[in-house]
Amino acid sequence: MKTSIDEEFQKALEEHKKGNRQNAARLYQGILNIEALHPDANHNLGLILETNGEAKLALPLFKNALEASPSTELFWLSYINSLIENQDINNAVEVIEQSRQRGCAEDKLNSLEVKILSKIDTNSIRPQDKTAAIKVWTKQNSQSGNVHLSIDNAACIKIPFHDKKVWLRPTSSDVARVHEFLANLYFKNSYLHERLTAENPSTLIDIGANIGLASLSLIEEFSSIKKVIAIEADDQNFSVLNANFKLWEAKPSNIEWVALNAVATHSDKEKLLKTRGLYDLKPGHSASGTFRYIEDSEINENDREHEKVVSIKSILDKIPTDEKIILKVDIEGGEEHLFKSNTEWLGRCHYLTCEVHDRFHPKMVNSSKNMIKALLKHNFAFFPSNDVLHCYNRDKLSVEEMI
Repeated sequence: MKTSIDEEFQKALEEHKKGNRQNAARLYQGILNIEALHPDANHNLGLILETNGEAKLALPLFKNALEASPSTELFWLSYINSLIENQDINNAVEVIEQSRQRGCAEDKLNSLEVKILSKIDTNSIRPQDKTAAIKVWTKQNSQSGNVHLSIDNAACIKIPFHDKKVWLRPTSSDVARVHEFLANLYFKNSYLHERLTAENPSTLIDIGANIGLASLSLIEEFSSIKKVIAIEADDQNFSVLNANFKLWEAKPSNIEWVALNAVATHSDKEKLLKTRGLYDLKPGHSASGTFRYIEDSEINENDREHEKVVSIKSILDKIPTDEKIILKVDIEGGEEHLFKSNTEWLGRCHYLTCEVHDRFHPKMVNSSKNMIKALLKHNFAFFPSNDVLHCYNRDKLSVEEMI
C-alpha cells in the first residue's frame, strides 16, 4: 500500500509541476482518502486551493501537514501564511513564535511579519487581532533597544490603525509612546470627562512632551483645542518633537503648535543639572526615557552648566485668562520640583493628567507629594488609572451642581 501511495504522490507531483492543478488536486485527494494525514499531500493540496483563492479550505490542510511533520520548516511557513491569508493574526503571531523557537529561518519569519504589517496598512485587521498585530509592529519598528538616538535615525511612518504619520526612531522608547497613543493613556472616560469635554478646552500644555504623541492624542480627544504648547527637556527628543509638529501642522489645521526645549519647573530662576534617573544604566549607555533633573546645591553653581528652565506660571501669564486649559505631565519624577512652590497657576487649569513615579525607585517615593498637596489646595478631584492620575478642577467644572 505504501508503494502505491508513493507512486500516486509522484504522479500528483508531476501534474502539479506541469501546472495541471485540477489533475494534481484529484490525485492528492485520492491519497488523503487513504492516508488522511499524509503530510506532503495535505500541504500540496493546500497550495493548490490557496492558489485557486480557496484560503479557508486550504488552512486545515496546512495544519494537518504541520501536525504530521512538525520538523519540516516549509510546513510551518505555509501554515503561518495561511493563517495570515485567513485574517487570523492572533494565531499567526503565536505560531510565528513557536516556529522561531523551533529554529525556523529568521529572514523567512520576518517576511511573514512584514506581510502582517501590510494588513495593518490596508486596514484589514480584525478588531480582536489588533493587540497581536501591534506586537509585530513593535518588533519591526524597535531595533535599537532604548538607546538615545538623534533625529538622523528617525523615519516618517504611518501610525498603525490611524491615518496620521509620525517621525519615529527605531527605539523601544518611541515605540512605547505609540502604544500609549493607541491606548489613550492620558484621558479616561467618566462623568467628569464628559463634563470637561462640554467645556470645550482650548489650550493644551504638554509637559514632558517627548516626541509629541500625547499632544496628538489629546487634541483628537478634545477637538476644541486650538493651541498646543509642548515642553521637552531632552535635546534629542525635542528634535523629533519639532519635526512631528511641523508634520502635523502641514495639513490644513487651525491648531497652533508651539514646542519649547526646556525643563518645566516651579521657578524660572531654578538651577538644575541633568542626571540619570529611573534606572541605573551601564556606563556608556543612555536612554531617552530615563533622564531626570536635580537641583544644584553646590555653592559654586556658576561653574556648572545648568539646564534651560521655564515655569508654567510664565507660560500662563501670556495666555488670556478666559482660555480653558488642560495640562499633561510626564516628567520622570520631576513633578517633585514642578509643584514645589508657586502653584497658584493650577487654579487656571480645568484638567491635569499626570503619570506619577513613586513606585519606580525608593528615592522617588515622595515624587508626587508636592503635586497632590497643590491639587488638593485647588480643589481637584482624582480619577487614578494605573500610574496615571486624571485630575479635574471641581470649581472650573462646577462639580457641586452635579450632586
